Amino acid sequence: MKPSLTDIFRIDPASRLSNLRIFKLVITLFLSSAFASTIIIICNSNLVFDFGFDGFNFGLFTVFRVPLAIIAAMLPILGLIAAVHRSSQTSLQIQKASEQNTFSNYYKHRQEYIDHFNEIKNVFPMHIKNELNDKNVRIFYSLTYPANSPRWFSIEHRLGWIDGIDRALIRLSIIIENMPQCENISILSCLYREFLRSEVSIRQGLFKISTPDEVWPNLVGEKIIKIVYWDGSNFDLKVWNHGAAPLVARITDYADLITHIKSAANSFMGTMLFGSSVYSSLSLLKISSPGGTLHTRYCTGILKSIYETNDPIEVSEEDNRFFISKMSDIENRYQNEVERIER
Repeated sequence: MKPSLTDIFRIDPASRLSNLRIFKLVITLFLSSAFASTIIIICNSNLVFDFGFDGFNFGLFTVFRVPLAIIAAMLPILGLIAAVHRSSQTSLQIQKASEQNTFSNYYKHRQEYIDHFNEIKNVFPMHIKNELNDKNVRIFYSLTYPANSPRWFSIEHRLGWIDGIDRALIRLSIIIENMPQCENISILSCLYREFLRSEVSIRQGLFKISTPDEVWPNLVGEKIIKIVYWDGSNFDLKVWNHGAAPLVARITDYADLITHIKSAANSFMGTMLFGSSVYSSLSLLKISSPGGTLHTRYCTGILKSIYETNDPIEVSEEDNRFFISKMSDIENRYQNEVERIER
């Protein structure tokens, strides 16, 4: 294939100087011109060979001045090509060194991030500790440093991916805070279902869990209660005889994890939940026993009515309208709380 003009003039730093097309071309053109002019001079001049002092001076500086000048002109051009080639090689070496540093810094930074969570994961309860494997932590890293790769490295973090989860914890807290106020078991079961649905969303957002069944806490005393709606639809609701104490604990567990994720990115803002009035009221529900076990007043009442029922719980159309109104109030309070925190 015939080389293009660009190929001829391109100086490849990975090639030897003597292999460059432009280097070969300059030598060929100038030497050919010098040789041709020499032949022309010899053929068109009556030259007498004189091997003495005068003969060499006359021949080199007078007769063959043009061929020698052509060769002399070639040398600085070759020197310029050699200088550009050395500069290109230096730039290539700097680029490769930079790429190697980027590659090394990326994997070292990511490994330190993983090691950090391996060191602290024992402070979390089992439902989070079991999910803090290297795969999920690498996902945290990729989401926190989305621009980083083996080809690019920066310590600039982006925590926008976790903001939605952070806000969802406030919403989750408001839902569970409203549950003790529901004396109607139908509405209570709807709120409880919304709580579980929201937690599934939070947990899937954090750990990329593929199925909702992987979200549920591994607790004994599980029971399935059927919820039957006025329109004929139904839903199987999971409930545990531990009441809602583990649910309250899981909210703060997620908040602690978010705080650690932000801290690992050198962001010391903490979770929004810890700065909200919702968390203050949530904290009032906690009572620590001498043994350190977490209990809440929910244990004695909030889900007891649901757990102890053996019949399907029926949700009428009126119950559903009340539930929708309740959720509207929850959403309004949630929006107001988020706006207050973000101001």
